[in-house]
Amino acid sequence: MSKKKLNAEEEVCDYMRKVNRPYNARKYPKATIVKILDRFIDQNIIYSKTYGKTIIYSVKQDKENEMNTKEQQEIIDKQFDELYNEDELLSKDIIIYEKQLKQLKLEPRNNDATELIPKLIEKNNMIQAHMNQLKSNTILLSNEGKQNIDSEYNLMRKEWRIRRKIGRDMFNTITENLPGKLNEFKEQLGIEDDSISYEDSFSL
Repeated sequence: MSKKKLNAEEEVCDYMRKVNRPYNARKYPKATIVKILDRFIDQNIIYSKTYGKTIIYSVKQDKENEMNTKEQQEIIDKQFDELYNEDELLSKDIIIYEKQLKQLKLEPRNNDATELIPKLIEKNNMIQAHMNQLKSNTILLSNEGKQNIDSEYNLMRKEWRIRRKIGRDMFNTITENLPGKLNEFKEQLGIEDDSISYEDSFSL
């Protein structure tokens, strides 16, 4: 064992016997302190107790002080449990408050709300005027708008007829010599024809 490690052990042991708690000085690296404490446990000089992810090290007392030490340990354990439970509750409260804060940040502030009010009033008036026009059966679509809709409609109808014819021709060519009923074959493939032809639908 090197001289540095020996001095470290002596210092840690002396410190723990005086204050009866884990060594917390920064003179030696944490890894060195942990190895020393584990070695003291093996030598039956100290003992450890785990609370969650925290390990508490304590010096073993003489028999004459054992009762007092047990009572002190029970008090410490009780205090630790209370603090741990309090920490759990505070952590849950923090999560709730963070969600509330996030929600508050999404809402407009007083200054922003003051600027938004006139815009919302204007938007509301526009919607109200539009509703009044609808109630009075006012024609809102111009003749030019109607012509554009009719033109687009006729174009889409023409494209539909062309694609429908191409699809039928391809299917008939592929299934020309196919045995069995074509309707059953279509059903197996998941092909569905229009229940009402496109032309007939306009007379309904």
